[in-house]
Amino acid sequence: MLKKIFGRTGNEKVKVLLKNGATVIDVRTPNEYRTGHVQGSLNIPLGTFKERLDEIAAIQEPVIVCCRSGVRSGQALSLLRRRRDDCANGRSWKAVQSMLYD
Repeated sequence: MLKKIFGRTGNEKVKVLLKNGATVIDVRTPNEYRTGHVQGSLNIPLGTFKERLDEIAAIQEPVIVCCRSGVRSGQALSLLRRRRDDCANGRSWKAVQSMLYD
């Protein structure tokens, strides 16, 4: 039912974007990022995200944002959606990592 109302669920959209070569951006702090992250992801902390929007908007591939739980990546997504449509909130980096191997 939700799919009919809202279209693809978040996880389905993330999976599709990953299959289409999405760039994963982890918005956690550098210290958090060092404790584990999606291989090949970029670390652009939420605190610097707004000032780097032009750089992020110029990325050719779809973009997936992630963090520890999905709260900060949700904030990043709301900023990013003003510039592009091919983006999604992957929520936790561990969830995105697991989708790479589905």
